[in-house]
Amino acid sequence: MRHKTMGPASISFQNGNCSMDSVVLDWSDYGAHIRPSDVATCPGKFTLLTNDGSRFDCLVVWRHDGRIGVKFFLPPDRP
Repeated sequence: MRHKTMGPASISFQNGNCSMDSVVLDWSDYGAHIRPSDVATCPGKFTLLTNDGSRFDCLVVWRHDGRIGVKFFLPPDRP
C-alpha cells in the first residue's frame, strides 16, 4: 500500500561524500516515488535520509518527468 506524503529528504551517495535535496512524494514498505533536485545527476544507487531519521538504501528502477521510482534494498531502518 502506498502512502502519500510531501516530505523533504536528502539523497546521499559516494559513501556519504555527496548529497542532493529531494522530496518524497509517496512511499510503501518496498519503495518510494521521489522528486530529486536534479534527476539527471541522481545516481542509480543511494541512501535516502528522511527528516524523521529514517535511512533507506535505494535502487532507482525508473526515471520520468523529473521524478524517480526506487525500491528499497532492505526493510526501512526506522528509529
